[in-house]
This record gives sequence, structure tokens and C-alpha cells, in this order.
Amino acid sequence: MSGDCEFRFSTLSERTLHRAVKDYLEPNRQYQEVPVAGFVADIFRDGQLLEVQTGSVTPLVKKLLRLPKEYPVTIVLPIVREKTLVILSEEGELLSRRRSPKKGGWWEAYYQLPRLLPLAERPGVRLRLILVDADEYRTETPSKRVGRSLCRRLDRVPTAFGEELDLAFPTELGALLPPGLPDPFTREELRKLTRLSVRGMSGGLSALMKLGAVRPAGKDGRRTLYERVNPQGVKQP
Repeated sequence: MSGDCEFRFSTLSERTLHRAVKDYLEPNRQYQEVPVAGFVADIFRDGQLLEVQTGSVTPLVKKLLRLPKEYPVTIVLPIVREKTLVILSEEGELLSRRRSPKKGGWWEAYYQLPRLLPLAERPGVRLRLILVDADEYRTETPSKRVGRSLCRRLDRVPTAFGEELDLAFPTELGALLPPGLPDPFTREELRKLTRLSVRGMSGGLSALMKLGAVRPAGKDGRRTLYERVNPQGVKQP
């Protein structure tokens, strides 16, 4: 297989990953898939809802906007830190297995921040990021051209759970600015430290401004400067 298949965070929706994270967070399944106010929660215990989202949060946000505000909600975003690519033939035969050189970090959440904007005024919302190592199963069966390769992702199976980052939304989102970022900083400096695509970084930065974590801070020549509203930082995994 030549090249590599690129998938954006917003396309992920594998059942195995979702189920594994739910079991990791709440091993007692009597607290999983619980009906609450016309809403089926992934986890509901002691008055707290946890919603695991492995794909776009847009459908979840629409549901949460209809949920009574007296229910606190934690949105759980698993982020693949290290992955092993397992390539299968159309018949299911193992063709290759190799470690991907790419590593994910907290900053992958930038792709989701613009979609979370409608929840800014809802009380009791938290964002919980969990780093996960996983085997990613792919097939060479041509189904969709992505970049230079024809491939399809079948599933992701977690092999280890790592660090977690729990943030009040949106008041603690300043923690999603990477350590080592100057203050003030430029878009180029933010992208260099997060290693995100231009689109992902730009969308995340725009959302951080709208959510009050970042604000414009003048110009450096033709470059716009930005500064933290509440300086915070987290250790990059």
C-alpha cells in the first residue's frame, strides 16, 4: 500500500472506540444508555450526564440544547495519541502492521470547538479529553479517494488509556493553548506548536476568541497578534 490515508477528526464514528470509552468511564453498565428527560445518555450517574463523542459533536449539541439545563453534562472527546495501522485485504487477511509516525494531543479538540459554540451559554457543561492509544484497522478496498490513496477505515480498537484533561466550558478553555506559546502570539506560532492543519488551527482560534479565551492584541507588521484572556497552559503529552 503506497502513501497514507488522511482522515479528519470530524469523520470519526467507530462503534468499538465509543463502547470502550464508555466502559472505561463507567464499568457498571446499569448506568449506561439511561433515558433522561427524553434523552438517552451514554452514562448517567449521580445526576451527571457523560456523553462520549468520537465523531462530530454537532448532532450531540442539538440534543443537549433541548435537554433541561438543570442536568450537568460532560462531553467526552477521545483523542488518539498513538496509533498502529493494521492493513487488511478485502478478504480480511493481514497485509501489514506499522506504527503511525503521527501523534495526537489535546489540540485535536480545536476541530470540535466551532461546533460547540451554541453551548456557550448553557450552564453545567464540561469538556473532558482522554488520550487513547489504538489499533486502527483499514482495508485497501477502494471506496473513497483520500489524498493519493484509496483506502477505507474499518474500526479503531483502544489498546491503552492515557492522560485526561477536564475543563469547564467555556471558562477554562485557555488551557488548550499550548505551553511555550508567546504572549502575544501569531497564528503561525500557534500552528507550529499545535501541528494542526491551517483550517483546524484557524477554526479553533476563531472559536477560542468567540468563547472568550483569546482576544486580538494589535499588529506586528502585517501579522495580527493575539493574547490570552486568562493565561493558562497544560503539559503537552
